[in-house]
Amino acid sequence: MSYAHIEVTTYCLPMNRKTYKMRWMGKPTDTAEVSFELWQEFKKNAPWPVKIVDEDIMRGIFTVARTDGANKFSFVYHYLKEKLLNATWKFRARFIITLMVWNLAYVPAGERPSMCHIGKKSPYR
Repeated sequence: MSYAHIEVTTYCLPMNRKTYKMRWMGKPTDTAEVSFELWQEFKKNAPWPVKIVDEDIMRGIFTVARTDGANKFSFVYHYLKEKLLNATWKFRARFIITLMVWNLAYVPAGERPSMCHIGKKSPYR
């Protein structure tokens, strides 16, 4: 998945006020990542409408997509793709663990089971 990034320039004004200038760097159909702490401020000041596609609690970020004009379709695509991957994750993980029992896959300790682990041999056997 390709990500865009958002360039934010903060201007400090008199009387303790701030203004922000934001630029979307990358294709408008790509997704970008915004941290939990900056999300409320970003949502108020963003020059484009954005919606949350996915949230990563471990890293503390939201994945957002633009929803203006023709980009609404890319938001729906990214949103449905993330929901489908999250819905099938348990099935894929159980399938890989079953392959580990038959010594057809190896997942190192502390890693999330994924399809790249299929076919790897355990170093302990």
